[in-house]
Amino acid sequence: MADDLGKLYRGLEDAVNEKTHKLQHAHQSLEVLYQSSQELTATRISHENFRAILSYIYSIEGITAVELQVSEVEGTPWIASEGQFNGNSERVKALKLDGEILGQLRYQIGLPCPDEQLVDNFVQILARAVYYNKSQRQTEQLILMEERATIARELHDSLAQSLSYLKIQVTLLNRSISKEFGSLEGSRSAVVLNDIREGLDNAYIQLRELLTTFRLSIKEGTFGEALTEMLNQLDSQTSAEIALDNQMSSLELGANEQVHILQLIREAVLNAIKHAQASKIQVSCLEEDNAVVTVKISDDGVGFEQAMEKLDHYGMSIMQERAARLNADFSVHSAREQGCEVRFTFQRTYAA
Repeated sequence: MADDLGKLYRGLEDAVNEKTHKLQHAHQSLEVLYQSSQELTATRISHENFRAILSYIYSIEGITAVELQVSEVEGTPWIASEGQFNGNSERVKALKLDGEILGQLRYQIGLPCPDEQLVDNFVQILARAVYYNKSQRQTEQLILMEERATIARELHDSLAQSLSYLKIQVTLLNRSISKEFGSLEGSRSAVVLNDIREGLDNAYIQLRELLTTFRLSIKEGTFGEALTEMLNQLDSQTSAEIALDNQMSSLELGANEQVHILQLIREAVLNAIKHAQASKIQVSCLEEDNAVVTVKISDDGVGFEQAMEKLDHYGMSIMQERAARLNADFSVHSAREQGCEVRFTFQRTYAA
């Protein structure tokens, strides 16, 4: 009887231990799910939230390595990982929401095997996080673009009309003086009037360039899509081939950074279209592991001597100002018949 009671006791003890383990496992699962869902309550979902969720998944019993890949329609996917993959027992689950594939979760399993239902819950959490992040970035871009469009309208309604009025008045003044005093050709007055006219024409051209810059629109949700759309629009303005090599992910780029980069690229490509007489214009966007971003716009055109006044062209000064706002190192390299390369490099400090 003592032996039977001992066996019964040990059996009950094993059952209690098993139940305790299951309860502890369930508690851990609920805790990590709760912590992960809390990441979605952040005012702004960033790459740090994704890394936090990834660390929670890695803490699950039976998960020995995990990798998150966020897809980009144009550009390089954003990737983060925890643990080391050895090529054994790997599984991949797609991140889907409303039928749209937003990325994938790759993970490596060991013993004891992880709860697949728990992993599926994490996949759903990550899919929502990616979707919310994309929506937030689109909203920020729209707000920024609306502000810039408002400034453009105000400039057009005030300064542009004033400059147009002054151009008309200078023309009328020239005609009036010519009628009253005869031909002014070669006189000091003619030189002064011509200088005023040229100054107004240059100011008007610069204002139009500013208005075009302010009206740059970003309808797409990612930097890669916006860049491709912008270059497609510029491609119709030139016979040169515009090639793009974009290896950047937009996940860690803020809306302001995206706008400045897009406008820098646009200005450099427009300069190449107007002045280079090139057959090919190459745009390259690269990002190193230490978050250093390098953007290059090069062409195989006629080039120019760097000591010439062309470097002081209005477009160049605008690009230098924009590069300064990114705290970027800006440079232009060119020589006659050797094309031109515009390059700016900056340390990304703001994460989306």
